[in-house]
Amino acid sequence: MARNLTGQTLAGRYQFVVQIGQGSFAQVYRVRDLRRGVDMAAKVLREDMALEPSFMERFKREASVLQRLQHPYIVRYYETVEADGVTFILLDFIDGETMQALLARKSRPFTLEESIAFVQPITSALAYAHGEGIVHRDIKPGNILISRESRVYVTDFGIARLMNDAGTLTAGSSIGTPLYMAPEQIQAQQVTLSADIYAFGVLLYQMFTGRVPFVGDRPGAQGLTTGQRVAYEHVHIPPTHPQSLNPNLSSRCTRR
Repeated sequence: MARNLTGQTLAGRYQFVVQIGQGSFAQVYRVRDLRRGVDMAAKVLREDMALEPSFMERFKREASVLQRLQHPYIVRYYETVEADGVTFILLDFIDGETMQALLARKSRPFTLEESIAFVQPITSALAYAHGEGIVHRDIKPGNILISRESRVYVTDFGIARLMNDAGTLTAGSSIGTPLYMAPEQIQAQQVTLSADIYAFGVLLYQMFTGRVPFVGDRPGAQGLTTGQRVAYEHVHIPPTHPQSLNPNLSSRCTRR
Protein backbone atom coordinates (compact mmCIF):
# COMPACT_ATOMS: atom_id res chain seq x y z
CA MET A 1 0.00 0.00 0.00
CA ALA A 2 1.24 3.49 -0.82
CA ARG A 3 2.13 5.73 2.10
CA ASN A 4 0.75 9.28 2.06
CA LEU A 5 3.66 11.68 2.47
CA THR A 6 1.65 14.91 2.29
CA GLY A 7 2.75 17.29 5.06
CA GLN A 8 5.93 15.37 5.88
CA THR A 9 9.49 16.67 5.57
CA LEU A 10 12.13 14.14 4.52
CA ALA A 11 15.90 14.38 4.76
CA GLY A 12 15.31 17.50 6.87
CA ARG A 13 14.84 19.44 3.65
CA TYR A 14 12.06 18.27 1.33
CA GLN A 15 8.55 19.20 2.44
CA PHE A 16 5.90 17.13 0.65
CA VAL A 17 3.10 19.58 -0.18
CA VAL A 18 0.58 17.66 -2.28
CA GLN A 19 0.32 14.51 -4.38
CA ILE A 20 -0.04 15.41 -8.06
CA GLY A 21 0.09 12.01 -9.75
CA GLN A 22 0.05 8.27 -9.19
CA GLY A 23 0.99 5.20 -11.19
CA SER A 24 1.29 1.48 -10.60
CA PHE A 25 4.78 1.75 -9.12
CA ALA A 26 5.22 5.31 -7.94
CA GLN A 27 3.54 8.49 -6.73
CA VAL A 28 4.46 12.02 -7.75
CA TYR A 29 4.40 14.88 -5.27
CA ARG A 30 4.95 18.60 -5.38
CA VAL A 31 7.64 19.25 -2.78
CA ARG A 32 9.23 22.35 -1.34
CA ASP A 33 13.02 22.38 -1.10
CA LEU A 34 13.32 24.30 2.16
CA ARG A 35 17.03 24.90 1.68
CA ARG A 36 16.75 26.44 -1.79
CA GLY A 37 13.25 27.86 -1.42
CA VAL A 38 11.94 26.31 -4.66
CA ASP A 39 9.24 23.82 -5.63
CA MET A 40 10.24 20.50 -7.17
CA ALA A 41 8.59 17.26 -8.21
CA ALA A 42 9.39 14.07 -6.32
CA LYS A 43 8.70 10.68 -7.88
CA VAL A 44 8.40 8.25 -4.98
CA LEU A 45 8.72 4.50 -5.34
CA ARG A 46 5.91 2.79 -3.42
CA GLU A 47 7.18 1.18 -0.23
CA ASP A 48 5.86 -2.27 -1.10
CA MET A 49 7.57 -2.03 -4.51
CA ALA A 50 10.82 -0.89 -2.91
CA LEU A 51 11.02 -4.28 -1.17
CA GLU A 52 11.20 -6.01 -4.57
CA PRO A 53 14.77 -5.87 -5.98
CA SER A 54 13.54 -5.78 -9.60
CA PHE A 55 11.37 -2.70 -9.01
CA MET A 56 14.12 -0.92 -7.09
CA GLU A 57 16.52 -1.74 -9.92
CA ARG A 58 14.07 -0.33 -12.47
CA PHE A 59 13.59 2.82 -10.40
CA LYS A 60 17.30 3.46 -10.04
CA ARG A 61 17.73 2.66 -13.72
CA GLU A 62 15.27 5.44 -14.54
CA ALA A 63 17.41 7.81 -12.47
CA SER A 64 20.55 6.77 -14.35
CA VAL A 65 18.78 7.39 -17.66
CA LEU A 66 17.59 10.83 -16.54
CA GLN A 67 21.11 11.80 -15.48
CA ARG A 68 22.14 11.49 -19.11
CA LEU A 69 19.26 13.57 -20.46
CA GLN A 70 19.97 17.24 -19.88
CA HIS A 71 17.86 18.91 -22.56
CA PRO A 72 15.59 21.98 -22.61
CA TYR A 73 12.52 19.90 -23.59
CA ILE A 74 13.07 17.03 -21.14
CA VAL A 75 12.07 17.42 -17.49
CA ARG A 76 15.34 17.95 -15.62
CA TYR A 77 16.62 15.39 -13.11
CA TYR A 78 18.46 16.53 -9.96
CA GLU A 79 19.17 13.57 -7.69
CA THR A 80 17.90 10.38 -6.10
CA VAL A 81 17.27 10.58 -2.37
CA GLU A 82 16.93 7.74 0.12
CA ALA A 83 15.69 9.03 3.48
CA ASP A 84 13.42 7.86 6.27
CA GLY A 85 12.70 4.59 4.48
CA VAL A 86 11.59 6.37 1.29
CA THR A 87 13.34 6.45 -2.10
CA PHE A 88 12.49 9.29 -4.47
CA ILE A 89 13.74 11.00 -7.62
CA LEU A 90 13.84 14.80 -7.63
CA LEU A 91 12.84 16.57 -10.85
CA ASP A 92 11.88 20.06 -12.00
CA PHE A 93 8.30 20.88 -11.07
CA ILE A 94 6.38 21.90 -14.20
CA ASP A 95 3.42 24.07 -13.23
CA GLY A 96 0.84 23.38 -15.92
CA GLU A 97 -0.99 20.40 -17.41
CA THR A 98 -0.45 17.29 -19.50
CA MET A 99 -1.19 17.13 -23.20
CA GLN A 100 -3.80 14.50 -22.30
CA ALA A 101 -5.65 17.07 -20.18
CA LEU A 102 -5.38 19.64 -22.97
CA LEU A 103 -6.81 17.22 -25.56
CA ALA A 104 -9.73 16.41 -23.26
CA ARG A 105 -10.39 20.07 -22.57
CA LYS A 106 -10.35 21.06 -26.25
CA SER A 107 -12.42 18.02 -27.33
CA ARG A 108 -11.56 18.77 -30.96
CA PRO A 109 -8.62 18.21 -33.33
CA PHE A 110 -5.70 20.61 -33.09
CA THR A 111 -5.19 23.12 -35.84
CA LEU A 112 -2.01 22.80 -37.89
CA GLU A 113 -0.53 25.76 -36.00
CA GLU A 114 -1.38 24.21 -32.62
CA SER A 115 0.19 20.91 -33.67
CA ILE A 116 3.41 22.54 -34.86
CA ALA A 117 3.87 24.05 -31.40
CA PHE A 118 4.25 20.48 -30.08
CA VAL A 119 6.14 18.89 -32.97
CA GLN A 120 9.37 20.85 -32.61
CA PRO A 121 9.99 20.34 -28.86
CA ILE A 122 8.90 16.68 -28.83
CA THR A 123 10.99 15.70 -31.86
CA SER A 124 13.94 17.69 -30.50
CA ALA A 125 13.72 15.86 -27.17
CA LEU A 126 13.41 12.46 -28.86
CA ALA A 127 16.29 13.16 -31.25
CA TYR A 128 18.48 14.05 -28.27
CA ALA A 129 17.45 10.94 -26.30
CA HIS A 130 18.01 8.75 -29.36
CA GLY A 131 21.43 10.34 -29.83
CA GLU A 132 22.21 9.19 -26.29
CA GLY A 133 21.09 5.67 -27.21
CA ILE A 134 17.86 5.86 -25.19
CA VAL A 135 14.41 4.74 -26.34
CA HIS A 136 11.57 6.25 -24.29
CA ARG A 137 9.05 3.44 -25.10
CA ASP A 138 6.03 5.28 -23.66
CA ILE A 139 5.45 8.43 -25.70
CA LYS A 140 1.82 9.45 -25.12
CA PRO A 141 -0.15 12.61 -24.18
CA GLY A 142 0.09 11.83 -20.47
CA ASN A 143 3.89 12.03 -20.70
CA ILE A 144 3.94 15.40 -22.43
CA LEU A 145 3.81 18.36 -20.03
CA ILE A 146 2.85 21.93 -20.92
CA SER A 147 3.89 24.72 -18.57
CA ARG A 148 1.82 27.84 -17.90
CA GLU A 149 4.30 29.62 -20.19
CA SER A 150 3.36 27.11 -22.97
CA ARG A 151 6.74 25.34 -22.91
CA VAL A 152 6.54 21.65 -23.79
CA TYR A 153 8.45 18.89 -21.97
CA VAL A 154 8.80 15.13 -22.36
CA THR A 155 8.69 13.27 -19.06
CA ASP A 156 8.56 9.78 -17.51
CA PHE A 157 11.47 7.68 -18.77
CA GLY A 158 10.46 4.94 -16.34
CA ILE A 159 10.47 2.18 -18.97
CA ALA A 160 13.12 3.69 -21.23
CA ARG A 161 15.57 1.28 -22.81
CA LEU A 162 19.29 1.85 -23.21
CA MET A 163 20.22 0.58 -26.65
CA ASN A 164 23.60 -0.74 -25.44
CA ASP A 165 22.16 -2.34 -22.30
CA ALA A 166 22.19 -6.12 -22.57
CA GLY A 167 20.26 -6.49 -19.31
CA THR A 168 17.07 -8.52 -19.16
CA LEU A 169 15.05 -6.34 -16.77
CA THR A 170 12.31 -5.80 -19.36
CA ALA A 171 13.41 -8.18 -22.09
CA GLY A 172 10.84 -10.56 -23.56
CA SER A 173 7.86 -8.63 -22.23
CA SER A 174 5.28 -6.35 -23.81
CA ILE A 175 5.65 -3.05 -21.98
CA GLY A 176 4.16 0.36 -22.71
CA THR A 177 0.71 1.86 -23.27
CA PRO A 178 -1.28 -0.22 -25.83
CA LEU A 179 -2.94 2.75 -27.57
CA TYR A 180 0.51 4.08 -28.57
CA MET A 181 2.63 0.93 -28.77
CA ALA A 182 4.51 -0.08 -31.90
CA PRO A 183 3.81 -3.57 -33.28
CA GLU A 184 7.24 -4.81 -32.17
CA GLN A 185 6.49 -3.71 -28.60
CA ILE A 186 3.13 -5.46 -28.66
CA GLN A 187 4.76 -8.65 -29.92
CA ALA A 188 7.57 -8.39 -27.30
CA GLN A 189 10.21 -8.19 -30.03
CA GLN A 190 13.42 -6.19 -30.03
CA VAL A 191 12.56 -2.52 -29.52
CA THR A 192 14.54 0.14 -31.40
CA LEU A 193 14.32 3.90 -31.85
CA SER A 194 11.51 3.25 -34.35
CA ALA A 195 9.12 2.50 -31.47
CA ASP A 196 9.25 6.13 -30.35
CA ILE A 197 8.77 7.35 -33.92
CA TYR A 198 5.70 5.11 -34.27
CA ALA A 199 4.26 6.40 -30.97
CA PHE A 200 4.88 9.97 -32.09
CA GLY A 201 3.00 9.16 -35.30
CA VAL A 202 0.03 7.97 -33.21
CA LEU A 203 0.28 11.21 -31.24
CA LEU A 204 0.21 13.26 -34.46
CA TYR A 205 -2.81 11.29 -35.68
CA GLN A 206 -4.59 12.10 -32.42
CA MET A 207 -3.72 15.80 -32.66
CA PHE A 208 -4.98 15.99 -36.26
CA THR A 209 -8.15 13.92 -35.81
CA GLY A 210 -9.11 14.16 -32.14
CA ARG A 211 -8.81 10.40 -31.59
CA VAL A 212 -6.21 7.67 -31.60
CA PRO A 213 -6.11 5.40 -34.68
CA PHE A 214 -6.93 2.19 -32.82
CA VAL A 215 -9.47 1.76 -30.02
CA GLY A 216 -10.43 -1.89 -30.47
CA ASP A 217 -13.63 -1.31 -32.43
CA ARG A 218 -12.57 -2.20 -36.00
CA PRO A 219 -14.34 -5.04 -37.85
CA GLY A 220 -12.15 -8.12 -37.74
CA ALA A 221 -10.27 -7.12 -34.61
CA GLN A 222 -9.59 -10.20 -32.47
CA GLY A 223 -9.30 -10.48 -28.70
CA LEU A 224 -11.40 -10.96 -25.60
CA THR A 225 -10.57 -7.56 -24.10
CA THR A 226 -10.38 -4.05 -25.55
CA GLY A 227 -6.63 -4.03 -24.94
CA GLN A 228 -6.19 -7.25 -26.92
CA ARG A 229 -8.28 -5.90 -29.80
CA VAL A 230 -6.29 -2.64 -29.81
CA ALA A 231 -3.08 -4.65 -29.97
CA TYR A 232 -4.44 -6.74 -32.85
CA GLU A 233 -5.40 -3.60 -34.79
CA HIS A 234 -1.92 -2.10 -34.39
CA VAL A 235 -0.35 -5.21 -35.87
CA HIS A 236 -2.88 -6.27 -38.52
CA ILE A 237 -5.31 -3.46 -39.52
CA PRO A 238 -4.47 -0.18 -41.31
CA PRO A 239 -5.78 2.98 -39.61
CA THR A 240 -8.63 5.04 -41.01
CA HIS A 241 -7.26 7.81 -43.21
CA PRO A 242 -7.02 11.00 -41.08
CA GLN A 243 -8.92 13.10 -43.64
CA SER A 244 -11.92 10.78 -43.26
CA LEU A 245 -12.13 11.86 -39.63
CA ASN A 246 -11.16 15.50 -40.17
CA PRO A 247 -12.20 16.75 -43.65
CA ASN A 248 -10.62 20.12 -42.85
CA LEU A 249 -7.20 18.52 -42.62
CA SER A 250 -4.94 19.63 -45.44
CA SER A 251 -3.75 16.89 -47.77
CA ARG A 252 -0.22 18.20 -47.16
CA CYS A 253 -0.42 16.77 -43.64
CA THR A 254 -1.48 13.28 -44.75
CA ARG A 255 0.53 12.79 -47.94
CA ARG A 256 2.48 9.53 -47.84
